[in-house]
Amino acid sequence: KSTRHAGGLAATAMAAAARLGGAVSYVARFDEGELSRFMTRRFDEFGVRTDGLIRDPQGEPYHSVIVVDAATGSRTIFYDCRNFRQPTAADLSDELIRSARVFFLDFLAEPVPLDVARKVHDLGVPIVADVEGRSADVGALNELVDYLVVSEEFARWKTGEANLAAACARLAE
Repeated sequence: KSTRHAGGLAATAMAAAARLGGAVSYVARFDEGELSRFMTRRFDEFGVRTDGLIRDPQGEPYHSVIVVDAATGSRTIFYDCRNFRQPTAADLSDELIRSARVFFLDFLAEPVPLDVARKVHDLGVPIVADVEGRSADVGALNELVDYLVVSEEFARWKTGEANLAAACARLAE
């Protein structure tokens, strides 16, 4: 059996916020392909604004195939972000950024979006960042972020601490 859903943690959170009456906008670099059209349609259906999408013939959404064992419920996730192209600071107008009460930055793969974080930070908009990517530049990104969301694995990698509480305490310094 095969089904198709739009999702991911960030997309689901945006859809939920929009459904609860929040003003939510999504900005990314999407091509005109079927996957981009599907995601845009789903965001629109949930009330997430997509008028800030940047049309890029090489940009696509992240996408995953999740295989679930019906007998055990265990799952394996295969994800593909090869064609995801992050917006740059030049893609985001000051007006768009200033219209946000909070700016959500999702970092999974290179390059580290330092230019975007600096621009948002300099305009005084609080940044929530979901940081999963491993890079030497991630420390500079963390300095610009007001609220950091990370996995246990990332916290341990970034701090070198085996104990999760100690790793979180080091990240909070």
